[in-house]
Amino acid sequence: MKTFVTKSKTWNNNVAEVSDIILRENQSHRLIFRPLLIDNQKDNNACVKGTFIYQRKGSNNDWEDYIDPELYASKLKSGEGLKLEIKSEEILTLLDNLGLLKDLYGKHGISSGENTFIWADKNIVKILEAVSKIENEQMLQALAQLDPTQVSIFLQNLNLTKLEKLVREWDSNLESHKNNEKFWHKLLKDNPWVLSQIFACPYLLIGDEYYYGGKKGNNKGGVYGDF
Repeated sequence: MKTFVTKSKTWNNNVAEVSDIILRENQSHRLIFRPLLIDNQKDNNACVKGTFIYQRKGSNNDWEDYIDPELYASKLKSGEGLKLEIKSEEILTLLDNLGLLKDLYGKHGISSGENTFIWADKNIVKILEAVSKIENEQMLQALAQLDPTQVSIFLQNLNLTKLEKLVREWDSNLESHKNNEKFWHKLLKDNPWVLSQIFACPYLLIGDEYYYGGKKGNNKGGVYGDF
């Protein structure tokens, strides 16, 4: 499984920082590629750029960017040059990750705020698809055979996935549907469980758009209540 964390720039919604891609690492130094997702108006396929950075481990065991101003290309004199060797395995790691980032941009664009995206192994996806088709009774019997801790982790992951999916849908429609009450009504109707998360109390959806009051002979009067 592969995880990317993206964070949109507050000053530019067309750019998002992405968690570092580690290409080479030992106990004291490592080489990373720091990507940026961009909305490239000229070519949507050219949606990733970035920087190679050497890092070294600081006194608190935190990785710190190591930048030597003497190594800037602008400091080079006639006859001097810079050399950065990338091994074949490191190139493969970089290409694989850049491909995932391109797919991420194709599906989600630049997501506002901070977001976590997880790529599951294809075999895991097939297993989850098969699990989703199992009858309730069989599912309960299978869960009963698991350790309580395993069941708890499974449910936590399931709930987190539901919440993250809803947050992404909310964020992606915040501007385009900000005045569309019917859209938000339907979203809450389809996901009533999120109200329990918001208000920290049990919530049961009995119905929606209840009719109140009575109409007059001219077909006026009464209202439909909503969320």
